Amino acid sequence: MIKPIVASTFLVLTSLALLTQCKSLSGVSSKETALNPPTAFIENDNDFAFRVLADGIVTDLMKKHNIQAASLSYLVGWEQYVNKSYQLSENDLAIDSTSIFQAGELSKPLAVLSVMSLVKENHFDLNRDIRGDLKLWGIKNNYEETFLSLRNVLKNRGGFNFTSIDAYSLEEEKPSLEQLIQGKNPAKNKALQLTNEPIKNFHPNDGGYLVVQKLIEQTMRESFESLCKVYVLGYLEMNSSSILNPLDDSRVVPGYSIKNKKNDQYSIYPSSAAKGLWSTSYDLSKLLNHLVWSVEGKSSIMDEEAAKDVLENQLGIKYHPKFQSISYYGMTDGYTAHISASLRDKIGLSIMTNSSNGGAFIDELYLYLNRTVPSIDE
Repeated sequence: MIKPIVASTFLVLTSLALLTQCKSLSGVSSKETALNPPTAFIENDNDFAFRVLADGIVTDLMKKHNIQAASLSYLVGWEQYVNKSYQLSENDLAIDSTSIFQAGELSKPLAVLSVMSLVKENHFDLNRDIRGDLKLWGIKNNYEETFLSLRNVLKNRGGFNFTSIDAYSLEEEKPSLEQLIQGKNPAKNKALQLTNEPIKNFHPNDGGYLVVQKLIEQTMRESFESLCKVYVLGYLEMNSSSILNPLDDSRVVPGYSIKNKKNDQYSIYPSSAAKGLWSTSYDLSKLLNHLVWSVEGKSSIMDEEAAKDVLENQLGIKYHPKFQSISYYGMTDGYTAHISASLRDKIGLSIMTNSSNGGAFIDELYLYLNRTVPSIDE
């Protein structure tokens, strides 16, 4: 299980810039690019003094956990980025800051931003009772007497019956959103139902985000993919990111199973709002950056009050008030991704790996950082 990054970890990251110098392991390639947002790549980063991790730390852990490729993006002061890419296999696609990975559940923060942008334009009311919508769509509700709002669903307190949507090969017929909700062929899942008491229990699941997607598409009469592209991906200049299908197959990093077997092809998750994101670590840092800037009232997607609502009520993102930090992860067949940021220290980290073992790699990386260099708070 991926542990959420905390404030002390971010202080560790800054300390490592000064305290750690390790030699890269033989047989492992590393590429680094400093970035001056929003658009300029600086090919020579010798003037960029910040160093977050020495190559040896990352590559040691990659070998231990059989991670073939990893791309990391460090966000410093909400103004500068450093991207570093690593790979063990020289036979795979060369990895750099433009390499595309599957991001899984990191689609959910994008869905929330899409919703909040529509709330701002008065298309949505987060507190409206949606039980009538569920009935209209034929979703069985075992708690018809219990109030349910879109806010409850975004908080993963909707009470729906399944936690994850199945993957589909490129050759398989993909179900529509309605087929996923109704559990009808070619969908592999059972029909979506409200089987757990809403509001009362926190129950992370993809099923609730089928409802979110359906509400968005029903209200706007347009696909979630198109709306997200306009309202979020385009606005944030996440130019290498897309929903449902990768933007460029030639830039997709091959995924590896939990047994370290290379997948013959990538899979598709037709639940776009729940698990459909393809992205790069640099683009994820843009998302991370915007979430933080929103809290400071610097977003046109949502105002400062709405941003605080997202964090405090954990709408599509994990917020840790004690440490003033946010985090979230995404996992699919062959890929693991994670984002974290400290609001207090203005430092963030986005990690993408091409392995189902990526969670263990990310977990141990954070543990190493916290163990190696103490926080200045201690």
